[in-house]
Amino acid sequence: MLEALSSLDRNLFLIINSWNAGWLNPIMVFLSGQTLWVPLIGFVIWMAYKQLDRRSFGIFFLFLLLGIVASDVTSSSLYRDWE
Repeated sequence: MLEALSSLDRNLFLIINSWNAGWLNPIMVFLSGQTLWVPLIGFVIWMAYKQLDRRSFGIFFLFLLLGIVASDVTSSSLYRDWE
């Protein structure tokens, strides 16, 4: 499974890279940076705060933080292993 995802990722990268489209550079930098994700996560937290009771929001927030930390640690360790 991991090999198939790695192959798909590599092939998609090569396809997009072969376009030689300079106009995609700022879009890709924007999508890969924190500029997009911080406001998006903030919006999700705000919506949850408005719609959930205090206890449910606390549980939601805890699991959101755990998910973010887990994905960051996982992606960082996987990236480090590929270098």
